[in-house]
Amino acid sequence: MALSAADRLEILDLAARYNHLMDGRDAEGWAECFTPDGVFEGGPRLQASGRAELVAFMERLIARDLPAVHWTNNIVIEGSGDSASMTLYLLVIELRDGPRAAHFGVYHDELVRTANGWRFRKRRLGHR
Repeated sequence: MALSAADRLEILDLAARYNHLMDGRDAEGWAECFTPDGVFEGGPRLQASGRAELVAFMERLIARDLPAVHWTNNIVIEGSGDSASMTLYLLVIELRDGPRAAHFGVYHDELVRTANGWRFRKRRLGHR
């Protein structure tokens, strides 16, 4: 069965909530966007697997105290049943010394429907 409009809206909400929790410096809330065994891959030094590693990873980023906001767009969602994939562009805007575009990337996501709604099973950040 193809994804419903309600599924797509919930997945879009998850992507937005992820950014807001990251920008709001909520490590626990951010990690809740993933399944308990979820994986984040952002490069060789930016990897975490499982809830404890995800929380610790975000706490390390928060400790760097780099004020920024994360903007995502050009979202493509595909899937059926209880699994989906999503690809979207990321623009990181640093806020120190005035807003400036600091980083561009592309998220490649694997999502699953859980008892608590859609969650990231794996989120990989690349450049294409």
